[in-house]
Amino acid sequence: MSMALPILKSRFMLGTLISIRSFHSARSDLREECLSPRMVQSSRFTITLLLLTLAAGTLFAQNKKQRLYIEGDHGTARATGHIGGEAHDLYTINIPAGKTMVVRVVSKANRAEFYITNSTEPQSEPVSFGAMNEKLRTWMGTVPATADYSIVVNAYPAAKYTLIVSVH
Repeated sequence: MSMALPILKSRFMLGTLISIRSFHSARSDLREECLSPRMVQSSRFTITLLLLTLAAGTLFAQNKKQRLYIEGDHGTARATGHIGGEAHDLYTINIPAGKTMVVRVVSKANRAEFYITNSTEPQSEPVSFGAMNEKLRTWMGTVPATADYSIVVNAYPAAKYTLIVSVH
């Protein structure tokens, strides 16, 4: 019985060694099949395309959120940005009731657009007060209640813009 144990151990070790060699051999065969020059070139193309897509998405899909401040009861706040594609920039400002707010966005070829909402969510409905002058890209309205108001800026395909918010 004591002789049988070393024989069993050596057979087990031999079987394990054969299994390991078979695994490495199969892995080498698989590596040679998977890494053929055509597959490597195709993989490189796919990875390059993925990286370019991610870079383009990052360039135009960066949603910016920023708070604007006006000292005292009246004044002007400015912000600049670059936006495009499906992205938007959101600027929030607290305006006291009864004040007149004038919002204007300036961009080349008037590509940048905006709307005003009383929510910090960009998909919210525009406010029901005030009026927009599309030709001048200017909105003006008397604020009915003291609150945070958000200005959502977007552009298609893309635009560098300056946002000007005046309160008086």
